[in-house]
Amino acid sequence: MKKSIKLTNRKDIDKNNIILEGEKVSISDDLFYPVITKINLINENNFPEESNIFIRFQQDRQTRTFDCGTIANPITSLPADSFADFITDKIDIKATFNVQDSSTLKILGSNKGFKYIFIKADDGDFNDSTPQVAMSPFAMAFADTGTKLWEIGELDPSSRDVKIYFNEKINHREPIYKDPMIRNFILPTVLEKMISLLINEEGLRDEDTFSTWPGKLNYIIEKYFPDLEDMPDGESDETDKERFISNFINEFMARNRNALFNSALSRINEVFDND
Repeated sequence: MKKSIKLTNRKDIDKNNIILEGEKVSISDDLFYPVITKINLINENNFPEESNIFIRFQQDRQTRTFDCGTIANPITSLPADSFADFITDKIDIKATFNVQDSSTLKILGSNKGFKYIFIKADDGDFNDSTPQVAMSPFAMAFADTGTKLWEIGELDPSSRDVKIYFNEKINHREPIYKDPMIRNFILPTVLEKMISLLINEEGLRDEDTFSTWPGKLNYIIEKYFPDLEDMPDGESDETDKERFISNFINEFMARNRNALFNSALSRINEVFDND
């Protein structure tokens, strides 16, 4: 029988005393990133109130560490875009919760094994508070697009999303949905047309709701440019419209760099290396 021998005075934090809750933000039908909406600790170990808290999050090979206040005054959530580049088709973000002496910076306690937020771990750890926010303003489907491989569906402002139609003659349908190279080629064009319509029909910041694609897009714009007051409208100079559209697309692609750029480059190299 194996015995665990502790060589330090570090205390094991029971994972049941760590409260981490989150939401899955959808950027398409099958790609998401996590948002941490609640952070708390039941201080069963009686750590001093001035002790620091920091949490290390990990998803696949991506890691990120946040200072989360103190035992007495913890940060209760993280900014919504903290993990905007942790985009995946299966969120399995996990965390190590650390308590640190504020003077010596010595680790006083941490959880043994990972604290899972969205999926069930081997040891049964599971946080089932994982609502999914349907944030994507576009969706993908298959239809008769003639001799074109893809086309944009109707830009109806009352619709929940804008359809991106791929040619129904394509056999390998699931890979098309997920291929980062395809997404990188298509999404800037789709976003350009969507934002252009919003500008010309006076729809920028007109509504902020998840029930229509203009509302979803306005929500994203507000998150990207919260302090921007001079928004273009239908009467604006074409140069101002183009500048705003370009800035938004550049920001969107930058925030999704890993999923839409780095992965696309790898995919291109893979395709042509095997050609």
